[in-house]
Amino acid sequence: MTITKTNLLDRYYTLKFNALLFFRYIKWPLVSFIALLIAFEVSGRCVSIAYQYASADIDSETIGKIVSSGSYSGSKGRTKRHNILYEYKVDGVTYTSRIIDYEYTTIDASSKIKQYYVGRNVRVLYDSTRPALSVLEITPLSASVIIRLLIALLIPFIVVIWQIDWKARAKRKR
Repeated sequence: MTITKTNLLDRYYTLKFNALLFFRYIKWPLVSFIALLIAFEVSGRCVSIAYQYASADIDSETIGKIVSSGSYSGSKGRTKRHNILYEYKVDGVTYTSRIIDYEYTTIDASSKIKQYYVGRNVRVLYDSTRPALSVLEITPLSASVIIRLLIALLIPFIVVIWQIDWKARAKRKR
């Protein structure tokens, strides 16, 4: 088979049509996935904590200092999350972080605030290839973070299934 200009144009338009068709099915699930990730990040840095947990290779340590220590209050005045900021230096560069551990919420944030008071020197564990990735305590990724990420993956999947089912029903009615 010889390749002609007509054959190439046919292939191009077929690929373009297939790409548009694929995008039509994936557009709203993709939008909902991105919106959920943004919502979870804004509501408690869930995505950045999961990213750091998955990507960091904690292999070095240095001494840092707690710069600020406080908490967020949830509904009914109960304290849900600590808000602790620490800074540390690696090779003359100063870094700051709020990630104490890989838990999304703390049952008793006041104990973390008492433990990490302003001015306290702390041991900072960090990734030597990317020193901005640091943590004060190595813990497993909390169930709350895992559940939120699964929701962020599951809802777009449900949207795709609903969209396929809706289009199939519309075709049957014709």
